[in-house]
Amino acid sequence: MPYDPKTHHRRSIRWTGRDYAQVGFYFVTVCTHDHQYLFGQVIDDAMQLNASGRVVEAC
Repeated sequence: MPYDPKTHHRRSIRWTGRDYAQVGFYFVTVCTHDHQYLFGQVIDDAMQLNASGRVVEAC
């Protein structure tokens, strides 16, 4: 389904005035089909990474 600005309304959660070109840390959310666990699972309030999760962590 192609992007249609008339039906796809998402508000930006970026901070007004923030220069996102600067070096820094960023929080990234990944949404997966059927809520698949691609990078590991949270067990006892701690993230247990699988092989893919370890690759992402190393990057």
